[in-house]
Amino acid sequence: MSVNIKKNILGIALIILFIGCAGGAKSTTGSGVIPLDQAIKAAAIEIEKIIPRGTKIALLNFNSPTVRFSEYVLDELSANLVSNRILTIVDRKETDLILGEFNFQLSGHVSDDSMQELGRMLGAQAIVSGSLTEIGRSYRIMIRVLNVQTAIVEVQYRTDIINDNRVQSLLAGSRTSGTVNASGNTTTNSGLATQQTTSSSTGGRSSTPVVVQGSSITEKLQWLEENAINNTKYRIEVTNNESLAAPTLSFPRRRNVTVWLISSGAERILSLTGNGSLFTIESDVTLILDNGITLRGRNQNDASLVRVNSRGTLIMNDGSKITSNNFRGVSVLENANFIMNGGEISNNTGESGSGVAVWGNFTMLGGLIVGNTVHSSYISHLGGGVFIAKGGRFTLKGGEISNNKITGRVGLMAGGGVYRWNFYYGRR
Repeated sequence: MSVNIKKNILGIALIILFIGCAGGAKSTTGSGVIPLDQAIKAAAIEIEKIIPRGTKIALLNFNSPTVRFSEYVLDELSANLVSNRILTIVDRKETDLILGEFNFQLSGHVSDDSMQELGRMLGAQAIVSGSLTEIGRSYRIMIRVLNVQTAIVEVQYRTDIINDNRVQSLLAGSRTSGTVNASGNTTTNSGLATQQTTSSSTGGRSSTPVVVQGSSITEKLQWLEENAINNTKYRIEVTNNESLAAPTLSFPRRRNVTVWLISSGAERILSLTGNGSLFTIESDVTLILDNGITLRGRNQNDASLVRVNSRGTLIMNDGSKITSNNFRGVSVLENANFIMNGGEISNNTGESGSGVAVWGNFTMLGGLIVGNTVHSSYISHLGGGVFIAKGGRFTLKGGEISNNKITGRVGLMAGGGVYRWNFYYGRR
């Protein structure tokens, strides 16, 4: 009897040991109390050890009492992961944009279901979240990685951190309780605009748009070029129909600048004074086309009406239009983003993807792509409504693509509505 008892005890011990080892492959705890930066670095090492090389991963949310603390942890963790080049990290600008557009919180609680949906929209295979918990006079930090497809927690790292000057500084100021409170408001009058910089649920982006004053959109854009600051959204109200000389939205050495165009009431038409793109959107710039804004092209144009370059973003909302351009409506280049919440892309005629051509990322949540035609003067006639080049990503969640067509007698003709090309296709 005693022998059987010993065997049973040994068997139970081995099972417990096996379970402990299996759990340790995905969940680890740091030893002792360590500085915050050391904890973040250790979490990055643990993530890289377990997550397969090359996995696309998005850093979405860190639940803490202040936005400053959450931003610091996510920025430092991203920097550690990027520097080692083992995993593919979704650009923080793209993440901040999605968080802001869909009102998800940077430092508050976000459900796993919501984070999975965000991960899918970003094209990520895994998502990172975390939390800070106060334990007496110290704090415990937890960082985990969730598989977007299976919802399985692949990594969970936790450790206690030293409550030193850095931690106290990051936790100073306005506290959050499930939502993010604005803090640190400053106002400066500059003649043309009132700047209000606040911390908000959009990852540090200004929660209150700065209204740009001026007699014309050209004057307002000129003011922005000289005065725009980081993480700020600028509202430009268009009061008249205007012709523009192909402006480029570029703000060197400034990050996360949003230009929001909205009509003062009736439809306002913005057109070109000559050939070229009506708007070229450069890195770290977001252009929002809102209700009443119509971008109208030219019959003999040689460029897309809107060109979104690497790390630039275009957003279309209800009531906006991109129309009547020769060549195509929108070109979304590598690492660029286009989110179509609503609006209309119509009656553009030209090269493959006369409505939208995609080398980067295009998410269609609503709106209409209609009446676009690939013209017979081109050898390749592909994707009258939407053309997706090799490496491009098109996510269709809503809206309508209809009555687009291709015309021609020779060459390759396919996909009147949508066409995906699996070979190299030069971009213009």
